[in-house]
Amino acid sequence: MKLLPLYTVLALASQFVFADADATYSIPTELNGKKLHFSYSPASKMTPLLIDLGKDSKAVNGSYTAEGERGIYTLSYQADEKKKTAKLIVNGKKDTGTIDLKFEGDAVGTAHMKWNKIDYYHLKFRIQDSTATHKTLQRMDDPVGDVVPRTLAGKKVVIDFKGAIEKHFSQENENPAWQPSISSPIVIQFPATEDSYQVPAVIELGNLPPEIYANYTVSYEPIGTAAYIEIRGPVIFIIELDFADTETGLAHVEANLREGYGWEAKGAVFAILPSNAQTGDIELPDLTPPAEADTELDGLIDALSRSQYTTAVEKLYQRRLLSALQAIREGADVNMIIPNANGTTALHNACGLSHTEIVRWLIAHGADLEAKTAKGATVDDCVGGTNAKPIRKLLQIARSKKK
Repeated sequence: MKLLPLYTVLALASQFVFADADATYSIPTELNGKKLHFSYSPASKMTPLLIDLGKDSKAVNGSYTAEGERGIYTLSYQADEKKKTAKLIVNGKKDTGTIDLKFEGDAVGTAHMKWNKIDYYHLKFRIQDSTATHKTLQRMDDPVGDVVPRTLAGKKVVIDFKGAIEKHFSQENENPAWQPSISSPIVIQFPATEDSYQVPAVIELGNLPPEIYANYTVSYEPIGTAAYIEIRGPVIFIIELDFADTETGLAHVEANLREGYGWEAKGAVFAILPSNAQTGDIELPDLTPPAEADTELDGLIDALSRSQYTTAVEKLYQRRLLSALQAIREGADVNMIIPNANGTTALHNACGLSHTEIVRWLIAHGADLEAKTAKGATVDDCVGGTNAKPIRKLLQIARSKKK
């Protein structure tokens, strides 16, 4: 049995790096050789819409064809790389659909669909590479049989986060940006005869009390067109499985790391494999919670990003300072040398921008008052603007405290 290091959950010793809200990623500009899987709420009782355009698909200006139960469908796809959105229009003899895609990663996101004049909101989707030789479209209400297994006894479930997106959230940062997942797979081994079992959490961690390592309880429950796996222990995992067929599909995973802190991933793929194991087991990823967020720094970054400067020099200082502060928020040293900025630090640029509150924050967090640029300029040389006098006073007081 492989468990995440629970001492990290208890001690909160390390720091998680949040993605920049403006992080860049590339979305598909065409769907040649791709397949799209749309996930619905299990309560919908509808099989998922699956579009597989095959590795030999030929497109003309974003136009495609696919075969379904009701004949041939024509599809058109237009992507807006700047807005990270796309529109997919589907036309068939008896069906019409318009699907608006909002990407949260390069191939994962949420969608709004109007299918045969009925709206479906908050759908999840993932675009994957296809190896099919036949182009198909399976409507969301086409009969495909009972694809959801009634039991997973004697099976192994492998959830792969490659290509998925994830985020850590906290009381201070309730809606962080999604970022590409770096989590290792979750492997859930069901015993030969049961869908619910316990796994003892036996871990040697020095003199820490053993009672904190409670057993993990694993259970499986099919519901409608999806199923849930629940793992309860020191960390609670809720896993929603949306089946494309009886053995594969998409997974949405949430973990409650501790009160007020959690982790979420979507766009993961899962596979159900046969197993000869007689006992249950689990392998969980290392999900170290984020360190306490510096809400003051977040506020300073937000205010700086919204500030409207007029001169070219001010705009240059603003760009450099934003770059440095965002890196510091993500774990960089407060005295980092800003790339391609003549050897300046955040303090140099804050002084040049005459931003008193940022200067105050940098000093309080250990900024080097004697730092020099590549040309030998000190932070004092950079002080200017309307707040020059209070900034010089801040530097003077900080130096006096170091004596």
